[in-house]
Amino acid sequence: MQSGDQIHQVRQATDIVELIGQQIRIQPKGREFVALCPFHDDSNPSMTVSPTKQIYKCFACGAGGGAFDWMINYHKMTFPEALRFLAERAGITLERRGRESGDQPNDRQRMSEATEHALGWFRATLGRPQGATARAYVEQRGISPEMVEQFQLGCAPDAWDDLAQDVAANRWDPRSFRSAGLIHGRQSGSGDIDRFRHRLMFPIFDGLGRPIAFGGRILPRQTPSDREEAKYLNSPESALFNKSATLYGLHLARNEIGKRRCAVIVEGYTDVIACHQHGLSHVVATLGTALTTQHVGVLRRFSEKVVLVFDADEAGQKAADRAVEVFLGGELDVAVSILPDGLDPASLLEQADGAARFEALLSEATDALDYQFQRVADEYRGASTMAGQHRIAEQYVDRLADLGLITQGALRRAMIIQRLAELLHLKRDVVVSMIDKARRRASARPARRGQPDRSPETLQNPGQNETAGAAPAPSGLPVEDRADELLIGPNDEKNSDIAIASEDSRHRINSLLMAQRQLIGCLLTRPDLFHEPLADGRTLDEAVTASEMVSDAARRLYDIVYQRLCHDGTPFSLSELLTDLARDDQAQLRELATQAEDEVERMTNGDEVRIRELIDAAVRSIERWCREVAHQRVVAVDDGDEQRLRLIQEHRRANPSASRIARLGSAAR
Repeated sequence: MQSGDQIHQVRQATDIVELIGQQIRIQPKGREFVALCPFHDDSNPSMTVSPTKQIYKCFACGAGGGAFDWMINYHKMTFPEALRFLAERAGITLERRGRESGDQPNDRQRMSEATEHALGWFRATLGRPQGATARAYVEQRGISPEMVEQFQLGCAPDAWDDLAQDVAANRWDPRSFRSAGLIHGRQSGSGDIDRFRHRLMFPIFDGLGRPIAFGGRILPRQTPSDREEAKYLNSPESALFNKSATLYGLHLARNEIGKRRCAVIVEGYTDVIACHQHGLSHVVATLGTALTTQHVGVLRRFSEKVVLVFDADEAGQKAADRAVEVFLGGELDVAVSILPDGLDPASLLEQADGAARFEALLSEATDALDYQFQRVADEYRGASTMAGQHRIAEQYVDRLADLGLITQGALRRAMIIQRLAELLHLKRDVVVSMIDKARRRASARPARRGQPDRSPETLQNPGQNETAGAAPAPSGLPVEDRADELLIGPNDEKNSDIAIASEDSRHRINSLLMAQRQLIGCLLTRPDLFHEPLADGRTLDEAVTASEMVSDAARRLYDIVYQRLCHDGTPFSLSELLTDLARDDQAQLRELATQAEDEVERMTNGDEVRIRELIDAAVRSIERWCREVAHQRVVAVDDGDEQRLRLIQEHRRANPSASRIARLGSAAR
């Protein structure tokens, strides 16, 4: 475990604006930076990154924190992983001081270590005699040594269990390699065999350049084999690898995509490598899937436009059709570029003027909707009867409605309707009528599996059809305060100072939660006011203790702040507090601290008079609640409640604040 000094050293060496800016696109706005929030479906920049506070905060979904939180929440790291990554990034060598149970690797970390080990093993094999066939294939495909190194290509030898034997020889836990899809048990007999055999290996990396999976291309054999083998074989999906959200080469293309505000998507590993080799380093590839909404969620953090490059075959046409749904989502501009017959990007770039021709194809890419319009127009004109034309038009309008046309804004929908009317040679009113009928048919159908319900009722009440895992609608309250069981904690019913008696009390409870949040925010904004007198002459450390906070998170956070200011007297900033709260089990406290400080900052703009007024109002609200709770408990004559109340009173008498001690001393004199 690292010391607190080292943790603070890493925090101070990390500029959160630079850190986040390397991973998503951020834009300056006044003294801060803004970005599309990656933690919810954000269409307008709602996340702020503050260089002065060294925090990020989303006004919509409530996500926020410091540099460690960013690595934990965005990259799904544990705190030790985040600390090691940021320390290495800053050039700081961490000193080990024993090991705690929290430092033990979890299953995901063990899989990551197994994948790292396999990467080194495949790369080493490429340079050994077993890698001769793979090296010959690399040379045949024109892949330069620089690209072999940059993309970290490797080789799986033509053997059944070489990797499995290496795992056993190094006494690695084979379960991690099985979970990562690198080895698996034999169908008969004992022991493991390799998943990848006699293949050129393409490591697949996440956005930080960490290996998460592999793709293997079968290599030519000198003698024919009776075994039927897939040309390409990918790692299975796992806790590390989601192919629908992963883009090959993104870790190398991300910066150039951000500069150009444009990403180019091709279909294969070697196509990506060929493009990068010819200076087109904003090129990535999907992994055997069409462009998905998850891919879009990743790309829109860097770019405003995507160009899809396809062969002129049926599979390419279908993939281009899929792009229209992305276009109608309104999140990215999508264009389609079709390659000349018989060529893929790699073969085109091998030609003398290939790079120039490829750049020209990209610059002339057709808007995805226009591309699909043209195909439908050709089919419409080719129909021999009016009935056939009507059927084609109706089916296409139905498809557009199903893909999201009815959810478009008025201006965008009007533009599409106008283009559709021109395409079909119909009056605009006729097209509007067709779309209205399609809307009614779409609302009568159940939502497609994996797609949102686009019925008008759901659009008016979006909360009624939230899918599992979707970001909750913004409520203006921290996550801990959105549900009764989170408010008091699943194991805190008997010990909580609050019980929700009826729906009528919800407003009062929310006001109280807001008061406690704002009180904490005031202290994080101006900790020096902790010992200053309130309107009634008392000081804050005397007026409110942690035991009088309502929710568990606020009670724990206020106690930490209270102890630092009341007993330690140590000045601190929000970023320092977030670093102190960097353990994995304190994420809720970090989120509450970030939201509380940000809320007060926006309400007061740092004005001391306004902050003092906010503190006084919060104290009055909390004390009024405590009096009401005490009265209710006395009336109820509940032994447990009375005992709880007596304990609170005794605790305050036994642990007087520093201000009260000073005042009692003055009175005695």
